[in-house]
Amino acid sequence: MSEASYYNLAASWYRNCQLIAAQALERPDYVAPVLFTYPVQTNSGSGGGKDRAIKAAIKRVARDLPGGVDLGAIYQWPVEADRVHPTTASYVKRGEAVGRAIREYFDAGRVWGQALQIVDVTLSGASFVATFDGEVVRDDSLGVGQNLNTAVARDGMEWVDNGTPIAITALTYSGRRVTGALASAPVGTIDQQVLRIASQATDVAYVAGAENVAGSVIRAAGDGWRSINYPDYVNHVWAAPQVFSSVRGV
Repeated sequence: MSEASYYNLAASWYRNCQLIAAQALERPDYVAPVLFTYPVQTNSGSGGGKDRAIKAAIKRVARDLPGGVDLGAIYQWPVEADRVHPTTASYVKRGEAVGRAIREYFDAGRVWGQALQIVDVTLSGASFVATFDGEVVRDDSLGVGQNLNTAVARDGMEWVDNGTPIAITALTYSGRRVTGALASAPVGTIDQQVLRIASQATDVAYVAGAENVAGSVIRAAGDGWRSINYPDYVNHVWAAPQVFSSVRGV
């Protein structure tokens, strides 16, 4: 199936959820919060392309439709080689995170656990600064973002200059900001610059013989909460897969 087909399918499920919620409350104008999650995108040729299309479709529905909430990739661990059947523990962790989000929505009037988003990117010469909507830290304990286009990517981030990747040689974390050093200054205009994070634009396997996990090692600082059923596991809010194209020059 294509991304458009997955999008239409997800939108249909969304509309059914909204209809059922409105009928249950006998309020035709009610818009329920609908929580969306997705697995970490892994890539191994055409199989990885399906993961990419599904994730992109889910994120579009969460963004496009009223009440949609993107909780990010929260039930993905451990990632299985076939990318099809998450373990029982993964389902439990997903349920715990969704349950907490629903509980806080009704108890405190807010949605907990929305994935971190980049809100601003500036470029100066061969240096860029990405600003997130919350304080961030680097956490490579889950092993994602390390294989994503290894020639140019770092920590799940990729810089693209008018369609051509430029290697990121270093990243520095401070508060809400991540400062990156590029191997060379972009030659395209500022409108031709794109910063991708945890998001693969192709289903081609980047590293022969390896499962590539297109996540990131960037997560919200201080947000951890321990699993009820699996005390050794700590849930975190991770950076949302995204393509940021509104880069500003400084």
